[in-house]
Amino acid sequence: MTRRSVGKTVVHFYPKDVRDARGEEILGTLLDAGDASPTAFVRQLVSLAIAGVAARSRQALTATPITIAANTVCWMAIIATMRIPFGPGLRLLQAPVQIPPLTVLDTYLLPLAVLALFTLGRRRSTGMLGLAWVYMLMRENPYRSTVDVIELVVPLAAGFLLVTLRPRSAPTEWRYLWVIPAAVWGVLHLTVVASGLDALVLSDAGVLRAVLTVGAAVLFLPIAPALALGAALACSAPLLNVSLHAHPGTRLSLLAWTPVVLAMVAVGRRAAKRAYH
Repeated sequence: MTRRSVGKTVVHFYPKDVRDARGEEILGTLLDAGDASPTAFVRQLVSLAIAGVAARSRQALTATPITIAANTVCWMAIIATMRIPFGPGLRLLQAPVQIPPLTVLDTYLLPLAVLALFTLGRRRSTGMLGLAWVYMLMRENPYRSTVDVIELVVPLAAGFLLVTLRPRSAPTEWRYLWVIPAAVWGVLHLTVVASGLDALVLSDAGVLRAVLTVGAAVLFLPIAPALALGAALACSAPLLNVSLHAHPGTRLSLLAWTPVVLAMVAVGRRAAKRAYH
């Protein structure tokens, strides 16, 4: 990999408006440092990368509350979507039975297609296919419990309906970051299934899986606050379902997770606004 290609990668750390206005200038500064010495190149590279991430963070955290709220609803639907193929879907693959074609469609093909369209930036197509998938889920099992509706149908329908009616409400940056929470969710799910734990421990492991999934999303809060909030909301319903059988202290800690993430976003927004002055 050449110094120029490395420099172009670092330039992409900056927001699009900065790249358009000063991209060549930033790249030239890095290449000039490389002409001086390899040490100067590395030092300038790290400095520019940090500055780029900081610029992205300020832009994300100073977005209007409406923008963050809309992006949060969209991310909530995406995180709820990924829980299907990377949760029950993985369990079905390990079952020694043939999976019915309709289950393959509902559990694998449609949700993975939704995630692919979202990652590619096809926002309206994501919403329309997502709504069709929700309709199929409800039609296949119209007698879902209230918990199932709150846990799955509401987050999915709200996010996909918003993206369909207002495609600009969907996130335009970092759309591929859903892969990180999905990896955490899937690995922990496989670990729980493979361990053969009893029902009580399985509930505790379910809490751990949801908390760690949200924690993985929170790591990206400085550059994608809506992802952290969306993950917290999408995982709050299954956490609430699990916590119904937990002692009061555990139940309180689970319900407090979303407000904690919201407070972190508020603190980040305040710090980012101060950084402009």
